[in-house]
Amino acid sequence: MGEINLNKSENSVTLTLAESVYSLNTIYATAYVFLDRAYIHLDKKENNFLVVLTPKKEIGLETLGKAFLDELINQGHYFSQLEKNKEIIKLLVERAFFSTDPHLAEKAEEEEIKDIIKELEKENDPEFKTIIEEIKNEHNKVQ
Repeated sequence: MGEINLNKSENSVTLTLAESVYSLNTIYATAYVFLDRAYIHLDKKENNFLVVLTPKKEIGLETLGKAFLDELINQGHYFSQLEKNKEIIKLLVERAFFSTDPHLAEKAEEEEIKDIIKELEKENDPEFKTIIEEIKNEHNKVQ
C-alpha cells in the first residue's frame, strides 16, 4: 500500500504507492498540502506511483514520509465522501440557485419534462404513447 524508503545521502524520502489503492487526484491533493514543507517529485513505475520528498526545513525523513501517508488517508477520505455525496451536493446547489430565481426552477422542470417525453417517444411502445399524452395534457393544463 505505502512503502517508505529513506535516502539520507540525498536527504529525501521516497514513497511507493500502489495505483490500485491511491488515485492520482488524491496524491496531487496531498502533494499540494506539502508544498510548503517539501520539494516534491512525482513519478510512476509499473503499477506504483513514486513520490520523492525533499524537506525544505529541518525535519526527520521518516516523520515527513509518515505525515505524507497520513495526509493521503485524509485526502482519500475527502474524495470518497465527495463521490458518495455528489448527488446531495448537486441538489443543494441547484436549490440555492433556484431559490434566488424561481423562474429557473420552472425552466429546469420544463426541460426535464421535455427530456422525459423524448425518451418515452423513442421507446415506441403503445402504452408509453398513452402516458406521453397524459403528461402533455397535464403539462398544458399547468401552463
